[in-house]
Amino acid sequence: GKYKEAVARGLAVLRQLKFDIPATPSPGMIMEAMHQTENEASLYNFSQISDHQLGVGSNTRKILKLINTISVACYHIASPFLPLVACATIRYSLQNGVYEESAAAFITFAYFQVFLEQSFESGRQWVGFAKTLLEKSPNGTVTSRASFILYAMV
Repeated sequence: GKYKEAVARGLAVLRQLKFDIPATPSPGMIMEAMHQTENEASLYNFSQISDHQLGVGSNTRKILKLINTISVACYHIASPFLPLVACATIRYSLQNGVYEESAAAFITFAYFQVFLEQSFESGRQWVGFAKTLLEKSPNGTVTSRASFILYAMV
């Protein structure tokens, strides 16, 4: 497919939705976004995060599904935007509601925690968050997609 175009259009939509994603990512920006995400998430304990779900038909959930699609396109072309999209997704989820659709971003963030930060404990913690969300999920499609991401990255 046309993954590059999908990423470009998806990022434009996210920017219109006020997601803070730079036009040209740099390694420094990626590391800064990861630290900011980790700091924001540290304000919660995981039971607060996993219980922070809103209504089933909310716009939050639709936006998370859109972001998952953009993330898949980023993954296919090894886009440097992938960790930035994961960070933005996690911060958005913390502010608006954490759903099983958030699990893919948690897994992606865990991957980059391990391979960029070499923080194995943090990576394990984020995968644990995702696993708990997926275990609570009644939605097999989301669970299958997130599980695939987990196994593909590990």
